[in-house]
Amino acid sequence: KISVWVQDSGLGISEKIRDKIFDPFFTSKGVNEGTGIGLALSHQIMLEHHGSLSVERSTEKGTSFILVLDAANSSQVQEMNTVVKKSPDNFLKNNDLINIRGLNILVVDDEEGIREVLKQTLEEFGHHVKLTCNGVEAWEEYQKNYKNIDILITDMQMPLMGGPELLQKVNSFNDSRVPCLVITGGINVNYQDKNSEIGKLIDGCISKPFEEDDLKRKIAEVLPNKIHKKVS
Repeated sequence: KISVWVQDSGLGISEKIRDKIFDPFFTSKGVNEGTGIGLALSHQIMLEHHGSLSVERSTEKGTSFILVLDAANSSQVQEMNTVVKKSPDNFLKNNDLINIRGLNILVVDDEEGIREVLKQTLEEFGHHVKLTCNGVEAWEEYQKNYKNIDILITDMQMPLMGGPELLQKVNSFNDSRVPCLVITGGINVNYQDKNSEIGKLIDGCISKPFEEDDLKRKIAEVLPNKIHKKVS
């Protein structure tokens, strides 16, 4: 096994909330200061890799976390390399929509860092990006410019108006609703279940952390919805 020990020098974690710190969207910070996603996402990533993340100890001088993963043996490494080599990027090369440029994309996320990363990445793809920081701001922008918006990319947990409410408003606004992509924190919420209420409102889902190609694929996947609606 491989163990990684991480320690900070903060104020520590009180006993009252230690059992909650890995819960999705739980935060002890004030409004707009934290989302409650970081530790939950880290914990989920470790579980998906058959590892563990736990609090080793916490005092007024800081908190220690320990990450544990099984070490891969030589045969497992060889198997993983073989899988990678046998996975050509045919989808990226053969799908004409993958490299389409010039889309007008409305992005809404309350985390400035994520907004800027999305803006930079999408502009590198050749698209035009409008950034908004919460559902209220995005809804105002959508109502004014919906005819010129090709795709909406939205976070779910935001102040003032969250993603679910924004999606409901967009879906009920008119018959020319734009394709909607949801950004998630990798938490066990199946936004892509088309039988669920939220699943009926979205066209695709992007899990954090994501690669540039993941974003490109998702845009290409939902774009036919936009093209079909324009043609019909």
